[in-house]
Amino acid sequence: MIFLSGSLVMLWFIILSGLTSTSPLRQTHFLQADTSDITGARPISQWTYFFICGPDNTDCGPAHPALPFGSAWSSNPSKAPEELVGHYGSGTTSFTYWYMWRFGWVFFLIALFFEVLTFFSGFLACCSRLGSAISGLIALTALLFYTVAVSLMTYVFVPILSIPSCDG
Repeated sequence: MIFLSGSLVMLWFIILSGLTSTSPLRQTHFLQADTSDITGARPISQWTYFFICGPDNTDCGPAHPALPFGSAWSSNPSKAPEELVGHYGSGTTSFTYWYMWRFGWVFFLIALFFEVLTFFSGFLACCSRLGSAISGLIALTALLFYTVAVSLMTYVFVPILSIPSCDG
């Protein structure tokens, strides 16, 4: 139950990163890149699931869940990496990055739901073997969705980090 509680806290940090003006969430972002050469972008962009901001999570746009990855720049930008730009998100994001980023967000939310169910069903595990089996099954479901979410997030960020202008 202690490890599950810690996992829930970390999952909330992922989902709520960059949302507030107080520490530690305002200091959390997934990726930071030098976007100064890209048309319509900030000099430095930082990505979270709700915002795309400048350095230290300042100069943020409006809050929207799972913004298109290319929302950091304007439509049909020049000097943006070709792998990232496409027809999705008003001409800012490619097919791959549009869907991988958004489905990663959805799978994190589904994992959070099942992990909360696991936490509360964990108290049943103390009462009987059936409660333990139910809690274990829900925990495995949460693990499956969490694994898919992390895999999709990795699929988005690893190729981007190989671009010379990104410094993670």
